[in-house]
Amino acid sequence: MFLNSAPAQRSERYAHTIRSLFYLLVGLCFCSLVRANEPPPTASQAPWPVVQAYIDGWNAHDITQALDATAPNLHYFNTSIGVAEQGHETLRKVLTGLVGLLPDLQWKVIDVPTIESNTVAFEWEVSGTASLSAPHNATVIRPISLRGASVIKVAQDRIVYIADYYNAQDMQQQLAH
Repeated sequence: MFLNSAPAQRSERYAHTIRSLFYLLVGLCFCSLVRANEPPPTASQAPWPVVQAYIDGWNAHDITQALDATAPNLHYFNTSIGVAEQGHETLRKVLTGLVGLLPDLQWKVIDVPTIESNTVAFEWEVSGTASLSAPHNATVIRPISLRGASVIKVAQDRIVYIADYYNAQDMQQQLAH
């Protein structure tokens, strides 16, 4: 059916595919605001190992590992679109969507994280290769690299708050070109 479409329809479908992938990525991506009513971490509950386990889950494409590092009532805020969501299901959608878009996704921490009490702030780069449908049953391969920063709060050995800061337009441009 796609091959029998008029050129304008194929072009519009391609643009729609790119837009859909972008909105999936942005809509599901990264983080949220939280005010944890839990006590601050003790020395045995340093926040970085918990955050590292979360990142390791992403890099292993292991949703369970990433979810295990977070509290069930995790608050997740995506600053690029201003959407705040809560809970494991939100994070599951983010992981599934991003790993689906970038099957070889890698999340790399850039430089040394800043740690203050139960809060970790760090710069990162997410990279991978997107395989997109194009007109005439073609596939377009797009290398993707997106830099950003996160603020993550940990309480009782679980991540309770994530806020990611990144330029969503950069991702959209990389997917489109």
